[in-house]
Amino acid sequence: MDSLLIGDLGDVRMATRDGLSRFNLAADSIYVFDGEDGLQGRWFYRGAAWKDKEGLTYFGGAIGVNKVDPELLEKAEPVSRPVLLGFKLGCV
Repeated sequence: MDSLLIGDLGDVRMATRDGLSRFNLAADSIYVFDGEDGLQGRWFYRGAAWKDKEGLTYFGGAIGVNKVDPELLEKAEPVSRPVLLGFKLGCV
């Protein structure tokens, strides 16, 4: 995981080297998005994430910046159930 933002809808949005992921805590599901979903690609930079006062999120990647409306960020079927293997806080 390269960047993480906590959403206003009770979800967690993560940028990785494989695209953007949206973890819906209430539904216990995770959705993964990449270039096929209209993003600039699958590769995102560490720490290149920001949420504005309207709740829109921005993630910087190798080909550009993605502006994401969290209410439109959804797929029909979630991928497998998420398992947190570790957590590291900080920029190291």
